[in-house]
Amino acid sequence: MQSLRGIVRAARDERGMTKAEFAAAVGVSQATLASIEYGGRPSLVTIEKLAAYLKVPVRDLDPEGSATGRSGGLRQKRPEAQMSSLGSGADIVEQLHAVHSAFNVAHEQALNAVRTRDVGALSAARAQQADILAQRDKWLDAYVSGCAAGPADQATES
Repeated sequence: MQSLRGIVRAARDERGMTKAEFAAAVGVSQATLASIEYGGRPSLVTIEKLAAYLKVPVRDLDPEGSATGRSGGLRQKRPEAQMSSLGSGADIVEQLHAVHSAFNVAHEQALNAVRTRDVGALSAARAQQADILAQRDKWLDAYVSGCAAGPADQATES
C-alpha cells in the first residue's frame, strides 16, 4: 500500500495542482501539505479533510494509524470508535463522521467563494454540499430500514 505522502503527492499531481491550490482545496495550510509530502505526521483532522476531499475512507489514507499514531487510523477517544461490536451501527457512525468532514470542507470552499465573490466556485461548493447531504440521507435511510428489519441496536440501551 502506498504511504500517505505518496497518496497526497499522486493526488496533487493527477489534478495538476500546485501545493497552494491543493492545500486550499483540501482546507489545510500550505505548510501542513508540505509537511505531509515530506513525510510528516498530520493530525487526524487533517487526515479527515484529505479523506473528504479525495472521497475515500480515513482508513484508506491511514490504515495502520502510522500517520496519526493511532491504531486503525480511527479516533480511539471517541466512544463511537469503540462500537465495533455493533456492526452496522459502527459503520454508520464512521460514514457520518466522513460525511461531516466532507461537508465541512465544502462549507469552507463555499465561504472562500463568497469572500472572493467567485460565483462559479460557490455554485460548485453548493452542488457538492447537496451531493454530500444526499449521500448522508441514503446511508441513514438504509440504516433505519435495517434497524426496522432486525433487532434494535444495543447502543441505545445504555
